[in-house]
Amino acid sequence: NAIDKVIDAVNIIKGITDTSINKVVVLTDNFEKFSGNEWIPQVIEAIDSNSAIELVYQKFGTNESKKSKVHPYVLKEDRHRWYLIGMNEKGIVTYGLERILELNILSENFTPCFFDFEEYFRYSFGVTVEGELIEVILQFTPHQGNYLKTLKIHSTQEVLVDNESEYRISVKVQ
Repeated sequence: NAIDKVIDAVNIIKGITDTSINKVVVLTDNFEKFSGNEWIPQVIEAIDSNSAIELVYQKFGTNESKKSKVHPYVLKEDRHRWYLIGMNEKGIVTYGLERILELNILSENFTPCFFDFEEYFRYSFGVTVEGELIEVILQFTPHQGNYLKTLKIHSTQEVLVDNESEYRISVKVQ
């Protein structure tokens, strides 16, 4: 999406004929830059080189931090925040980059994981994967349905009813 935004910006600039006036023609979402993005280059380096990392992490709702050794596998973006998905001694873990206090790439290498993370997150709503898979049915007015036709709320979204009295969909989530 970032590359598409850059291409769109270039095309928008090309379309402006009079650049001598300071005229706003496009307003985009202004998301604050979240802390934690500074870890992205190190995480990518560790993933690329199959190097273990040691991080100090502080969960939400606690004042205590914990040191962990992780085999990093993939970075996942969700709602403009970045998450590290990896493996520690307990199994697959997810770390929000904004909650990492320290990160060091270790000289220890690991065997890369060929786990299908796209399938793993297929039924997630965000970055949490837990519980049984359930089907959720949502009902909307036809007018509201027009928005859901152009911007799905989930990749599993299926239309059940689309008529003059209602728009009903199902999503499968964990």
